[in-house]
Amino acid sequence: INAEYMGYMVEKKMAGKRKAVEEDTPPQEESMPEYIFKDGYRFVKEYTHKFKVFTKRRWIGMKLWDVLLSEFKLYSKEHFEEAFSKGNITVNGAKREKSYQLIDGDLIEHTLARNERRVFHRPIHIIYEDEKFVVVNKPSSIPVHPCGAFYYNSLSKLLEYELKYKNLLMGHRLDRQTSGICLFSKSKQAAHDYSQNLTDESIHKVYLARVMGKITEKEFEIKNKIYVVSAKDAIHDCTAATPENDKDTAYRDSLTLFKVVGYDEKADFTILKCYLKTGRTHQIRIHVKSIGHPIENDKIYRTIYELEKSLSEKSGIEKEKPIIYKDISCRINPQGRVIPDVCGDDFEELYLHAYKYKFGKYKFKTPYPDWAILPPSPVV
Repeated sequence: INAEYMGYMVEKKMAGKRKAVEEDTPPQEESMPEYIFKDGYRFVKEYTHKFKVFTKRRWIGMKLWDVLLSEFKLYSKEHFEEAFSKGNITVNGAKREKSYQLIDGDLIEHTLARNERRVFHRPIHIIYEDEKFVVVNKPSSIPVHPCGAFYYNSLSKLLEYELKYKNLLMGHRLDRQTSGICLFSKSKQAAHDYSQNLTDESIHKVYLARVMGKITEKEFEIKNKIYVVSAKDAIHDCTAATPENDKDTAYRDSLTLFKVVGYDEKADFTILKCYLKTGRTHQIRIHVKSIGHPIENDKIYRTIYELEKSLSEKSGIEKEKPIIYKDISCRINPQGRVIPDVCGDDFEELYLHAYKYKFGKYKFKTPYPDWAILPPSPVV
């Protein structure tokens, strides 16, 4: 048995333990959150929270301090210095030195006074409900479930505390910055029934996107292969064909059909209906970037498109050297790719909306978001 297979088996064995801890990290005594509303945003009053995470495979052998600084960029070096001095960071329940080398199975815990990130204070509309499912129109800026800097300011918790839906199971989910249709199951049986449709051709997804510039074709398709540029930074790209000399990268087929809804000449943007035929990560965002029309307010892929286009005309770019582009901090990775450092309050809304969703006998549809409504055509 080779070392790679043994590593896979160890990772598989630990996966269940990690999932159980990472998905179950509520405040010590969960109670009704105290929300504060100001300037169009929803805030959560500070409370004590304990983060728990098992050592990931790539951290094994690394120093605890190095992992904290490189993997948890939400917090500053000064924050972790203070946390160590107060004994608020432990491994397997015990205080450790910064130089402690992590091993597989180590449980890292970080106790702190938690200040969640803000989200837009916008209504969450229920667009459909029966004995099996609840379907909502999610505002942008809100994650669908607790993660990172969000717990009470997540969609599932807002549904629980404000609309009194408990024990919902996530079905069709969206990225935090994306708005539109999210589906929750009310029971495990309903979740099972839903999952049975995921491989069925009855699933149809239509999104709305607002992209830069004018697209003259009324209908078109983009078919190519999507691959990971940086797993750590969750950045992907696409290519028309798999490079013959690249045997290590996983390339996945992708297909999106597009229809032009209209063009705003004054503001120079196009509204598209996007029909997903495959469901790859960031598929629509990557596809429209690939034809030179990134989503207008996409601080990740628009930045990559514009900066890589600019840098392609230059030479001698220093790898890993920080670059500031339109107030966005970026770096060039060893492969020469632009990696924007965008998170938190810097990127709350994306002009991408889950507009229609169909599976089995169910069909759902939302109104157009405000940013997708074109001005009336002038009367001639």
